[in-house]
Amino acid sequence: MMTEVVTDSSGRTTKINVPVKTTPNPLMGTTMVTEIVTDSSGRTTKINVPVKTTPNTLTGTTMVTK
Repeated sequence: MMTEVVTDSSGRTTKINVPVKTTPNPLMGTTMVTEIVTDSSGRTTKINVPVKTTPNTLTGTTMVTK
């Protein structure tokens, strides 16, 4: 799960937990996360974004840095 800050149509912000699938890339030493993005024409496409992951042994979670 990755926590993201989202804004609703009224301008209020809130944090949500988003499930993500990560793909390790051992050649680059990074992990890729697939995200869906929308361009200015309203078309959506999937892109792979390299992220750095850091395990948190105290909570059993993984921190993701974009």
